Amino acid sequence: MKKIKAHEEKLRNTLYEMTHKSNRHITLGIGINRGSNWLPILLPRLRRIDPNLSVQIREGSDGNMEQLLRNGEIDAAVMGSAVLSQELTSVPLGKEPLFWALPSGHPALRGMDLSNNSPESPCVITPDCLNRQTFIFSQEPFGITRYFHLICGLYHITPGNTLNIANTVTAYWLAGAGMGITLTFPYYHAMQAVMPVKKPVLCTLHNHMLERDIILAYKLSREEDPLIQLLASEIMRNPYLMGKAK
Repeated sequence: MKKIKAHEEKLRNTLYEMTHKSNRHITLGIGINRGSNWLPILLPRLRRIDPNLSVQIREGSDGNMEQLLRNGEIDAAVMGSAVLSQELTSVPLGKEPLFWALPSGHPALRGMDLSNNSPESPCVITPDCLNRQTFIFSQEPFGITRYFHLICGLYHITPGNTLNIANTVTAYWLAGAGMGITLTFPYYHAMQAVMPVKKPVLCTLHNHMLERDIILAYKLSREEDPLIQLLASEIMRNPYLMGKAK
């Protein structure tokens, strides 16, 4: 408790010093799927630290975030893929686990015990069983779509058809309904179904856990900006945002 109070006091002092240098406003870019999980935790936290700090949100894909950053339309962006522009830089926030979500009736799962399937006990499949399959992903440059293509290249997976869905919760339930395969997050598996659809089966490749880096991206010229440093600090120290809460 003392450490938390000391940390909050340090943040208040930092924000007080910034009142003479800026208008204490930041526009944050974030993915439409991540925002629903992060913003209800992050925004109230920032308001408690400084009620006068103005925060605006822009939602979109990682590819769109890079353009918004270069144009100066946003100050920073939480992204699930590396920045491609030389005008931008980033700070790592943490790692995020991902699983393949397969329909329970998929041939690759034949003969497997699915009764205890969970993020702690995923099924193990081989890359070849994913070849020529239907995948559920957005065709827009979202971070998870970029990561999907990266993994396909790494494991020499050749996708078949694509069902174009941007919402990752929708993609998760569509995988459970047998409409294809997607990459999903472990916390989706804890959701309760509100429809008569089975949960998809969580899988890994060769016992190799998929993890992607989550970053806070911004312009190189803003590298020493105390507001951006504050934002990165608050994300990294909150265990719920990076999935470290027990």
